[in-house]
Amino acid sequence: MAVLKKIGISVLSVVLLACFAMDVWLFLYYALGWNKSFTLTTNYIDDLTYVSADDQYFIDIEYRSNANENGIENFGVKLNYYTDTRIPEKDEDGKVKDKYYYSSGIQFKNGFTFDTDVKNHWGQPWYEYWSVVPTNCTYYNIDNQSDTAFIATNELSSQNKWVYDIGGKLCLIKSNKLEAVGSDNFVWSQQKVCDINYCLLTLFNSVKGLEDGEHIISFDLSKFFNIVMYNENDKAFNIEAKSTEEWTFVKIHINKSSDGLVNASQSMFGQYMGKSDWSLYDDEDGVFKDSYWQLDNEFELKLKFFTPVYENGGYYLKLQSNILDALSENFNSNMRYIINLDLDNIYLGQTQIDVVGFTQNAFGDLKIAEVNLKSSSNRTFKVYDSSLNINCPQNITIEYLEVSAA
Repeated sequence: MAVLKKIGISVLSVVLLACFAMDVWLFLYYALGWNKSFTLTTNYIDDLTYVSADDQYFIDIEYRSNANENGIENFGVKLNYYTDTRIPEKDEDGKVKDKYYYSSGIQFKNGFTFDTDVKNHWGQPWYEYWSVVPTNCTYYNIDNQSDTAFIATNELSSQNKWVYDIGGKLCLIKSNKLEAVGSDNFVWSQQKVCDINYCLLTLFNSVKGLEDGEHIISFDLSKFFNIVMYNENDKAFNIEAKSTEEWTFVKIHINKSSDGLVNASQSMFGQYMGKSDWSLYDDEDGVFKDSYWQLDNEFELKLKFFTPVYENGGYYLKLQSNILDALSENFNSNMRYIINLDLDNIYLGQTQIDVVGFTQNAFGDLKIAEVNLKSSSNRTFKVYDSSLNINCPQNITIEYLEVSAA
């Protein structure tokens, strides 16, 4: 019995000593900050090394905001990437020959329009996956050897990896990460699908704030992309970051303009919605299809010349006083004034507003020859001057208001 007691005491002593050692280690682990060790891998995605053409970046963006009201808003994106892992040979001068690269693109009819989709994964039924689904857009593929763009058979969301290089070393840019979404739902845990579509939506919101001109900007796209380097020995992409966290910064080429798109040739695809001969002036849906601008004695009163006035529970347009004074002083009485309004695209700052009509005496003494209205929804447009020559589709109803005493 005494022997068993001694054995029990010995075992208990060892256990207590181990627990004490563990307590000391845990104390030092947190007190000395050992628990805060952090390793980082940072990737810088620059231009294509093996392409001699002027800087070719992974992502090209063009955005015409149409803030100048002289066309239509247009947003386009092109992704550039290699199609194989072959490193090109050097020529007689020791320069590396061009490596073949390909491009995939997307072009939107009006800015970046999209729906959201939420799906359950039945392998993990407690998850809901939230994703971005672009709408009103056309997809392109571009053969860069012939500089030819054509309508693609697949959407961008069908891609989640692209062959590229970092400083001449081949890599695979991979997307389709997941990001947890805060939710009060007890049953479902929601995740955002951080794929190329969500990435482009994020970039669109950033590009809108840029000044006009050409930009090359590094964006932190760590939320969307991981990098896997090419292993020459294994002939496979299998070298992944082993660090605590991986950051990915991508240089993006951007062309931003406040003008609108007027002709398909202005787009980097050479097309608009798949049409290479498209022109706003010939578009059957365009409000500018009548060629009045070619006449010297006609003048378009653009939306930027008006001020929205909030009265009677809605926004009404009124010609700015400085514009009215300038026109009255510098233009003769034979001038014909034209107004074109897309009622679906009127903004006060960054906020879209619903304009319901013209104010009383909105044009001073100017004689308005023609008002052209456009909208995709059923609406009523209110005016005080019953003599106005207003052209509009059947979904717009004109209401004439009673002129109040001055």
